[in-house]
Amino acid sequence: RRFDKELLAMDVDIIMTGLKVAQEEQLKITAKLVNDDRKEPMRILRRSNPVLSSPRGSPAFDHTTNSTDNDSSTNNKHIPPPEEKNQPFGLSDLKQNNRINGNDSSEEDHDTLDPNYQRGTLRYIQNMEASQTSLYKFSSCLPQIIRSIHARAITFAAFALSQEELGQVFSSNNTRGVAGYVLDCVEECIAVAAIGMKEGFDHLTELDVAKAVQITSNIACLQSALPRLYGTLMRGMCHVGILRADQLEETFRYADQTLKGADKKCDSEVGAMYALVYEICRNKIDNLINFSLQNFNWVAKSARKLPNAYCESLIEYMKFAFTSLSSMDDGSRAGLHFSCCGHIAERLVILLSGRSPTAKKLNINDEDSQFQQQLQNANSKAMMDDNNNLDEDILPPMCRIDAFGLKNLSIDVAQFETFANSTGVPQLGECFNELKGLVNAMLDKDLPLLLQPENEIARRRKYPYLNLEKVYNILEKYVGFGLGDKLIRQSGVKDYDILVLEKKEIAQLMRLVKQQLEANN
Repeated sequence: RRFDKELLAMDVDIIMTGLKVAQEEQLKITAKLVNDDRKEPMRILRRSNPVLSSPRGSPAFDHTTNSTDNDSSTNNKHIPPPEEKNQPFGLSDLKQNNRINGNDSSEEDHDTLDPNYQRGTLRYIQNMEASQTSLYKFSSCLPQIIRSIHARAITFAAFALSQEELGQVFSSNNTRGVAGYVLDCVEECIAVAAIGMKEGFDHLTELDVAKAVQITSNIACLQSALPRLYGTLMRGMCHVGILRADQLEETFRYADQTLKGADKKCDSEVGAMYALVYEICRNKIDNLINFSLQNFNWVAKSARKLPNAYCESLIEYMKFAFTSLSSMDDGSRAGLHFSCCGHIAERLVILLSGRSPTAKKLNINDEDSQFQQQLQNANSKAMMDDNNNLDEDILPPMCRIDAFGLKNLSIDVAQFETFANSTGVPQLGECFNELKGLVNAMLDKDLPLLLQPENEIARRRKYPYLNLEKVYNILEKYVGFGLGDKLIRQSGVKDYDILVLEKKEIAQLMRLVKQQLEANN
C-alpha cells in the first residue's frame, strides 16, 4: 500500500490530525499520572556501586581511567553526560538541599536549637534522620511524564516518516520537513503536560501548601529537563535520517525556537502555580485570623507575659508552610516568605488602625458634643469608603482597645519579628516595621509631645512609618482610663512603663491630630 494514492487522498491533513491526537493522549496520561501521584518528593536511592547506573565506557564504569584521560575528556564539552535509567534528561541532578525549618541543616546546627532538639531527644533523632534523607526536587510522576513525552515524540516521528514514504506531501510553508512536525509535537506535548500537572486536582480545597509546592516544583523540573530532552531528540532524528543536509541549519534554528516556546509555556504555568501557593497560604492565614480574633477582647485591663494564642497559631502555620517550600528555588522561596509575613502585618495594621463604625461613640467626652458632631461629619465619608473596600470574609477593624491591649499586641509583634529573623531570609523582619511603629508609638509616654506640630521632625525620626491618619483612627477606639481605674492599675502601668491616656487626654490628642491632618490637606 506504499503507493496507494486513494488512501492518501482520504485524509490530506493526517499529520495535523496526528498532532492533535498526540496532544490529547499526552493530556490524558499526564492527568492519570498526576492523579495517582502522592505529590511527595522522590527519595534518592543510595547505590553502593556506581557501575549499576553508568553505561559501559563512562568514567564511573572504567576504573582504569587516569588523570590524563580525564583531562582529554574535559575537552569534549559538547558530549552530554550519560543518562540515568530512572531519572533521564538531567533529572538526577535536581536534588534538594537538606533543610530544617527553612535553613540548611547540619549536625552542628541541632546543638544550638531549643532543648527539644538537644542530643538524645526524640526530636533530635527525627530531625537528624530527616536531614540525612536525600530527596529529589520532583515527585515520582515527573520521570514518567517526561518518558511519555519522549516516547510520544518517537512514535509521532515514525508515523510522520511512514507518511512521507507513502507519498504524503507536506505543506509548502514547512521547509523543515518531518523534523518540523516532530518538533511541533514535542512543544505541544510539553505545553499540555505542564497544564495537566497544574490542573491535576478537582477543587482548590484538595490542595495544601506542600502539594501545591510539589506541583510547582514538578513543572520547574520539567522546564529544567527540556534542553537535554531536545538534544536527545535531535540526535535521534539525525541517526534515523529525518534531518536532511539541505534542511539542517533551518531545522536546528527551528528547534531552538520551539525549545524557547516550550520553556516559556512552562514558565507561565510555574508563575500560575506560584500565585496559587500564595493564595492557599493567604486563605489559611485569613481563616486563622478570622477564627481566632472574631470575638477577641482587646480591652485587656492587664498585660500578658506571653504572646496571644492567635500569634502562636499563625507562627506554627508559617513554620509548616515554609518547611514545605524546600523544593523551590531560593528566589521563589524568599518571595513567599515576604508575601506571608507581609500579609499578616497588613491584616493586623488594618485590624488596629482601620476605621470602625462604632469607635467614634466610645471615647469622646459627652461635654464636648459639638466637637463630637464635627468629628462624625468629617469622618463619615472616609469610613464608608474604607468599609466598602473591605472583603466580606475579612475581619472588620477592632472597635475598642486599651493600653494593656496595645502592650499585649506589642508582645505579639515582637514574637512575629523574632520568628521572621529566625528563618534566615534577610530583612524578613522588616515586614512588621509599620505595625511595630504604630504599636510602639501608642505606648510611648512621649507621644503627646511628639504629636505637637513643632516636633514633627523628631516624630518622623523616631517613628518613620507612623501615619497620623492611622494614629487618629486608633485614638477613636482607644478606651481611656478614668481616675479610679488609673489608681487601681497604677502598679501595673509602672511595671511596664507604658502610656496610659485618660478620656480628656484622648479628646485633646484627637483635636491636635485632626488640626495637622486638615493643615496638610
